[in-house]
Amino acid sequence: MIRMMPFLLLTGCVNAPVAPNLKLPEPVKECPRLSLPPVPQKVYLQIDGDKLMYDDGGDLLLRGYVRARSLLR
Repeated sequence: MIRMMPFLLLTGCVNAPVAPNLKLPEPVKECPRLSLPPVPQKVYLQIDGDKLMYDDGGDLLLRGYVRARSLLR
């Protein structure tokens, strides 16, 4: 019986108000979704300060990144 005491103390329930003036947060609005095309197999993207060099795959990747960043702000 003594061995079961800690188990019984940890499993008890109490029906008491914790904070009577507690207001639940409003439901979060659904996050905007961004549909991006798949990334090509070969991508060339070189960023050197403010100079950019890229191919079609790099352009696609860079534009997708910019659109995703604008949605997160």
